[in-house]
Amino acid sequence: MLSDACRIGLFLMADILLISDAIRQIRPTSHYGVKGDGADGYIITWEDDSTTEPTPAEITAAMDGAKWDHVRSDRNRKLDGCDWTSVDDNVLSDNKRTEWQTYRQALRDITSQSDPDNVTWPTPPTT
Repeated sequence: MLSDACRIGLFLMADILLISDAIRQIRPTSHYGVKGDGADGYIITWEDDSTTEPTPAEITAAMDGAKWDHVRSDRNRKLDGCDWTSVDDNVLSDNKRTEWQTYRQALRDITSQSDPDNVTWPTPPTT
């Protein structure tokens, strides 16, 4: 039987999926609950007596990692959407090909930015 749930933290303006991703990173086999509607934050309850509760600091650090994972996923989707510009038989002019190469490099460099909550995305060239 799981122990009584206990409150381990209130996270304001956090996405419930992001919280779940973060907890899965640090306690992959744990049992927990996340309650709330986002307006007043979320309360995480620990329902697992077989693993230790993560601290709010551990969850926050893991959330930062999960945010970067989401940024990388968005970046990869954007790269996939313009793969056609990299094939030899595309119909782009040399100037347009260079613009797309620059854009794609800027996408690959996106994780060199410092804040996953304030990513500056490059603007794709016109075709």
